[in-house]
Amino acid sequence: MTRSATLHLVLSAGSAAILVGCTLGDRSTAPRTGPEVANSGAVHEGGTAGFVYVANRLSNNVSGYAIDAATGSLVPIPGSPFAAGLHPVDIAADRSGRFLNVANMGDPPTSVFGNLSAYQIDPVTGALTAVGGSPFATSLFPEGVTVHPTGRFVYVANAGDVPAFSVNPASGFLTPIPGSPFLTTGSGPDNVGIDPSGRFAYVTNLAAANVSGFTIDAATGALTAMPGSGFPAGSEPADVVVAPSGKFAYVMNHVSFNLSAYIIDATTGALTPITGSPFPVGNTPTSMAVHPTGKFLYVASEGDNLSAFTINPTTGALTPIAGSPFDVGPVPFGVAVDQSGRFLYVSNRNAGTVSGFRIDEATGALTAVPGSPFAAGLDASFVAIAP
Repeated sequence: MTRSATLHLVLSAGSAAILVGCTLGDRSTAPRTGPEVANSGAVHEGGTAGFVYVANRLSNNVSGYAIDAATGSLVPIPGSPFAAGLHPVDIAADRSGRFLNVANMGDPPTSVFGNLSAYQIDPVTGALTAVGGSPFATSLFPEGVTVHPTGRFVYVANAGDVPAFSVNPASGFLTPIPGSPFLTTGSGPDNVGIDPSGRFAYVTNLAAANVSGFTIDAATGALTAMPGSGFPAGSEPADVVVAPSGKFAYVMNHVSFNLSAYIIDATTGALTPITGSPFPVGNTPTSMAVHPTGKFLYVASEGDNLSAFTINPTTGALTPIAGSPFDVGPVPFGVAVDQSGRFLYVSNRNAGTVSGFRIDEATGALTAVPGSPFAAGLDASFVAIAP
């Protein structure tokens, strides 16, 4: 099932539930982190360079792997896969590597609402233990989850709004932020991206073809719409990432097969299109990851390939990397780059696998790691990496 088909289920089959939400909560009618990377590269005991997690939508669980620091190969974590909620789709770890959050979409055709699963990550093995009180209610059908750079807040792109939570730093328990859920400037919120400073949040509105921009209250995590929000994008904008410099934002347009690129106003957070935008990508793009150095951008497309670009550090313009697009597996969907910037992982939905690649530090080109691809679950969806 494509992202577009999923959205149509949410907007049509779930319309009755959404209407109830509008009546009760004054919400607009009818979601995937900024990048799931952190700039650490620490090696764990036993030569592990962090952990990879894959949300398996039809298996209702999460596959977990340890990254071999020398080769990038993946080794299943003891106890994997770990139980999740109904139809887990998106997944995000905090930068400390202590907690993992999973958006469970639920079942729009039968109006079974989704929720948010939260886990503690074992720092040695990577095993997941459910946080007390998990899963946490989001209402409606969450599709995207993103963790604030400080790890203090979690934001969910829901079928009609953006629920937000504060995170207990000791336990990972989630508490709704006052004012949550927050309304966007369009329908079909699909993903939340946050700039590295943690001051600005951007939400792709898949059905409205625009991007909502918010300022983030540093003390409470509350969202306030910024002037000029929503910013025009392409057809069905589904993912958004912000470059590590905080200067540029990139929005992936699922149906128009391109990326909208923007300069971020350092004061207000407002978005201005970059010269040359939009930039073409493969058929039916699904997700993006930016390299922790800010040099490269990778885009997974359900057309069985992955587009790779260099990012101009001055203008933000994108130039295809030699060899792009890369053949990464059948129906690639989620993509993430590890904290060291050496390895990239892509989930393959139809095959139920995850492919691993070594990144050439100079060119950004990809070479498969030993043993790739690695077995995952049914309908392997988004990917997250914990340091």
